[in-house]
Amino acid sequence: MDPVFREKAGDMIRELFVSEECELSFGTQKQKRIKSISLENFMENRLEEDILRSEIIFDSIRVLEPLQKAGEEMYSGKLSANQTITLFYTADSLIYPTVPVTIQFISSKTMKILGQDTLKVWEVALGDME
Repeated sequence: MDPVFREKAGDMIRELFVSEECELSFGTQKQKRIKSISLENFMENRLEEDILRSEIIFDSIRVLEPLQKAGEEMYSGKLSANQTITLFYTADSLIYPTVPVTIQFISSKTMKILGQDTLKVWEVALGDME
């Protein structure tokens, strides 16, 4: 994969989350090969060295807890979804069973500068995934 493309894709993924300290959980904790990992570590090291690529699919996404005020201009809620992971190795692939996950989401007002105008807009970002 082109390094410039990979870097831009990484930046776009980082922008989806509140911070790089967010914990991502891939599969159940009982599985030894996939564990909870921070977004920063995931982006830097991936899951394992011998994985060529991974495919993570979220299905049946729904609101578990609607947005509730969490600060002056911030709201927080939770989503639930089903997660399926496929890991592609050099000689094989491994499909993990679908598991339910909970994902925190946050909506906050930020200032955007458009030319000489300044607007307050709502942004939505993802938080920890359990």
